[in-house]
Amino acid sequence: MTWLTGIVIFLIGGLAGFAAGRIIPALTGKQQKLQAELDKHIQAQETFKTEVNQYLTSVNSAMQSIAEQAQVAAAESQKQFNHLAEKQDKNKQYIPFFTPEISELLNNNAKKENRSSMESPMKSIPLDYSENKMGWFAAENKKEV
Repeated sequence: MTWLTGIVIFLIGGLAGFAAGRIIPALTGKQQKLQAELDKHIQAQETFKTEVNQYLTSVNSAMQSIAEQAQVAAAESQKQFNHLAEKQDKNKQYIPFFTPEISELLNNNAKKENRSSMESPMKSIPLDYSENKMGWFAAENKKEV
């Protein structure tokens, strides 16, 4: 019976300790202070969460607005390019930022330069007037001697 009495005393002590642990902090107000602080932190988290959601929504709308403006600008640019391309002849090279007359002059000069460089490559080589020729002009030394 001694062990039965020990178990009963142990159970009564456990229940008394549990009750004391629950009742004493409630009597001192510590539980209410902790609960109030917890509620305050939960409220602060909720406020922060709504502010972040509002900020992200505003950033999203700003990015969509920028994307729409970029699409409008790209469409306008393509429209202007098509308009300018229609004015150019099919065989002429389009040179941006110049009027059609200037573009034609530049294209004509480029064609003339291409022809002259293809006709005489030896004319484009610089002449060496020094006494002892070297490099490209070594062959000319051999002819003179």
